[in-house]
Amino acid sequence: MKRLLHFFTFLLLSFNGLSQDKTPQKVKINGEISVSPSGEIWLAQYDGRLFFTKDIGSLWHEVANKLNYKKESLSSGGIRSIHFFSEDTLIISGDIEDKLSDKQIVYWSGNHGKNWEKIEIAKEVQFDATYFGTSKIALLCGSSQFHYLSHDAGKTWKTINKIEASGNLRINTIHFSNNEKIGLLGSHWNVLYRTDEHCEHWEKLPTPLSQNKYQRISKEERPDIDKVRIFGSHYIIKQQGRTFVTRADSIDWKKVKQVLNFEVTENEGLFIIYKDLTIELFDSNFVSVWKSEKKISSTPSSIAVRDNSLFVLAEGSIYKITPQEFTETEIKSNDIRIEEDPNRPTEPYQTVSYHGEKYGGLYDEIVIFNKKSKKWDSWLSLDFGSGSLTVWNDQLLVSNQGFTKYYSINVQERKLDEIKDVTKLFVIPEFDKLVKFDISFVQSGCFHFAAKKNTYTKNRGKFILSSKMILPLEKAKSKKRSVPFLAKMSKMIDAKKIEELLTEISTSKLKINTVGDLQLTQNDISEFKKFIDGKATEIMKNGIPPFGSYSTYNDLYAFPGENADFNFYKKIADTLLLNPEFPIHEALYQGGGIVSTSIEDRRLTFTFNNQKTFSISNSDTYPNYLHSPWTLLAKEQLVSKVNSLGVGKLVNEITNGDFLEKKVTDKRYAIFRIADYYYQKKLEEDK
Repeated sequence: MKRLLHFFTFLLLSFNGLSQDKTPQKVKINGEISVSPSGEIWLAQYDGRLFFTKDIGSLWHEVANKLNYKKESLSSGGIRSIHFFSEDTLIISGDIEDKLSDKQIVYWSGNHGKNWEKIEIAKEVQFDATYFGTSKIALLCGSSQFHYLSHDAGKTWKTINKIEASGNLRINTIHFSNNEKIGLLGSHWNVLYRTDEHCEHWEKLPTPLSQNKYQRISKEERPDIDKVRIFGSHYIIKQQGRTFVTRADSIDWKKVKQVLNFEVTENEGLFIIYKDLTIELFDSNFVSVWKSEKKISSTPSSIAVRDNSLFVLAEGSIYKITPQEFTETEIKSNDIRIEEDPNRPTEPYQTVSYHGEKYGGLYDEIVIFNKKSKKWDSWLSLDFGSGSLTVWNDQLLVSNQGFTKYYSINVQERKLDEIKDVTKLFVIPEFDKLVKFDISFVQSGCFHFAAKKNTYTKNRGKFILSSKMILPLEKAKSKKRSVPFLAKMSKMIDAKKIEELLTEISTSKLKINTVGDLQLTQNDISEFKKFIDGKATEIMKNGIPPFGSYSTYNDLYAFPGENADFNFYKKIADTLLLNPEFPIHEALYQGGGIVSTSIEDRRLTFTFNNQKTFSISNSDTYPNYLHSPWTLLAKEQLVSKVNSLGVGKLVNEITNGDFLEKKVTDKRYAIFRIADYYYQKKLEEDK
């Protein structure tokens, strides 16, 4: 009998082991976090999905009873906040419109999220600012400029008239003191009001901008008040990315530099998260009581406070932070699958087959395809965002997003080995095996596509134009003949020139460009300074075009505003000749600053007699000097960057200046990109 009992016990343990065989996987869920009085951490995503964990470090689960609306009922704002009034009473708000009533709603639960009730607020309004208090007070403000106040934890609401009867005052942020007697409301357009608990009396307060504590770079900038908080006898405000603190009884804003975010505690303390990702805690008198030695891993996407602890959501991790504790745990789950996560694509953005398995790159991890479940499983976490996943010389390789570092993946041990000399990693085939090269130009956008390509074939030490291709375009209304593609480029290219280009590509993949590479003269600097003076006069007279206008997409010399420090640009230019060894690769490695759906891709593709091909491509919405850096592709898999200015110069020579845009080959443009890079850094450091 004992043997039989032992046998059944063994079977039971075996079945339990099998049922719990799942390995917790790291998941990238994102949204707004809130912490219940018992310490449960909840997260509300934009699309209405809810997730929770019992406490810091435990596995995450999806709330079974989802909010009862379809994804398409959300307008652009989505879910913006989740709040616990008590352990059982929750409220979720955002830009949510009920399809049947056309009214903006909040979701309310009185039984810890088991059931949700739709509470209708008003028609034709979007909630930009919300406040949910520690007791039962709640206040919503939105596009209608009316305010909606609740004193019973969000069950019923009353409408409060506009603060200003005329005008267009749209509130962006709200906060009340811990006793909920005094509230602050900040608007999109540089207006700050103080009110009482019933929102019956309003007092206009000066803002940092109205007190001239900083100057807007451009009148086109909207002077938003992004966030306000009250702690002790002080107020803290974030306006246009700048943070200021003042005493409440005498408004005199003082700048606090390099602040990412902040939140107040129940005992009227203040947590500040700095741009270097450290944390500092202040008391109610704005006296520092603690500063962290540790850092969070990345910019936080959401923060919350409960029991005087700071909770931070950042890149798939949750932090709990106090002077006594700095806990980081990854968000892991057994039942939230990768393909169910709306913040990730359903497929990795790059996949490769290696030794019978299929691997993919997905943000900061390598995933593997599960042949049984037909799903992607987490396999190897990375400390960086993956840029390229490829198989090369029978190695599985992954790079960082800047393509400056490469790692060989040890599949058996699931670990990375950094490759010290990246320049020797991707060897271009022997030049004598090159049989042809293509040079192409593709324009694409929402409503247009055009492609042109010339092919040069090797013949007796020369590369001879052998074919042309132009994809059909809409017939031009003008009777003027269009200029042929690469009309100035010779139909016969000396092979030595192409060999020189291949050598430059092969030997300078990660070249550190210096001022000396520009070969500047004193005349170049003088002409640049005259140009800056001319632009300053023009901008002071006419201003700058509104952001997003057509001219901002076509002017390569885009200054940040009419109040820009033009002398700074000239000072940077003056320093360039003093130190020819000064590195400029960072300034000339940056992509374009303006986002557009229109892309121009310039590409050279080299084909060898063993059918191996590789390309160098420059594709951007806003070109850099000499269209640098160039992207090196092999078998259409991104493998490296070529940052050498020499590549652009040689391409320009080979094409007789007919392939690269003339305005981006001008040294003046190079000086501008360098000066503007350091000016933008200065502006950011001053915040």
